[in-house]
Amino acid sequence: MDQESHISYAVGLSKIFCLTPQRMRRARAFFSSYENLWRASAGELREAGIDSETADMVITQRTGIDIGKEIENIYRENISVITDQDAQYPPLLKQIYNPPWILYYRGTLPEKDTWCIGIVGTRKMTAYGKTVTPRIVTELAEQGVTTVSGLAFGIDACVHMHTLHAHGKTIAVLASGIDAHSVYPAAHRSLAEEISEQGGMLCSEYPPDTVPQTFFFPLRNRIISGLSRGVVVIEAGETSGALITARYALEQNRDVFAVPGPITSYMSVGPNELLKKGAYPVTCAQDIFDAFSFSNIRAQQSVSKHEHLDSVEREIYSVLSGNPMHIDEVRIACGLDTSTVSGTLLIMEMKKIVRNVGAQNYIRV
Repeated sequence: MDQESHISYAVGLSKIFCLTPQRMRRARAFFSSYENLWRASAGELREAGIDSETADMVITQRTGIDIGKEIENIYRENISVITDQDAQYPPLLKQIYNPPWILYYRGTLPEKDTWCIGIVGTRKMTAYGKTVTPRIVTELAEQGVTTVSGLAFGIDACVHMHTLHAHGKTIAVLASGIDAHSVYPAAHRSLAEEISEQGGMLCSEYPPDTVPQTFFFPLRNRIISGLSRGVVVIEAGETSGALITARYALEQNRDVFAVPGPITSYMSVGPNELLKKGAYPVTCAQDIFDAFSFSNIRAQQSVSKHEHLDSVEREIYSVLSGNPMHIDEVRIACGLDTSTVSGTLLIMEMKKIVRNVGAQNYIRV
């Protein structure tokens, strides 16, 4: 089956919410393709190991789904779709127990060598959280780390915003659809647009037009930790969803970090308890780098990227940094003519080595 049909039937099946990731994988193995699964009768579904009640629900829900309209909506919203059978599926996420079988995203999928760190915390951020979060996030972004969070109020939004302010990349994992009118919370829709436009990614296992349900949020948290090499908790009450993310991280064999807080603050109960149980204490980004035995993650990534640069690209790359540099400054620093610098920067941008952050100002990616 061609890729277009593969994705089209996957999109249709993702609208049938009783087909959980576990059921999907079991049924997919039996039917060998999404099209065969989509066209299956209730009896065939039962043969595939789907219980009778669920099989009947699949048939009922399927009749109300117009795949053509769903695909039109996806294209209109500039949404991309990937399944766990595709080569581009994030390799770290694929390693976890029960990864999403389908992923909707806007923006750029993280590359194989991308360093992603999840950073989560309370929606009821205190003055302490407002102080420490930008500090740690900015340090990480400046070293080339991609931050991952959930777009919620409080710590999550602070993580995304300050990553963008530092010209870094950030990933927002949603418990809703990622189309413009479904992004939740609605107050963060402009932030969501900025994330995808600046080289980051919005993603969800739920199709467009999906409104969030209470039980979607803890499930969403497994994706935040699954995309990340480690998870940092900054401010969390004893029942905070951020602690669910930390628990998923432990189950997924990810490192857990916590920012210590005042013992008098209710919002520091969660991180302080994690520290008692062996989480790595974090007071700055270097603490995270030390845990991974890396002094500079950006330097590690640069080595890999330099292997594929020609001499002019390498020279231009060497003068750029995480701070925006105008094309004229690049030209002067490299001693090259305007056309050479302009053309090379365009090629490097297509290779996702540099990014134009506006008005012909460039940064390393």
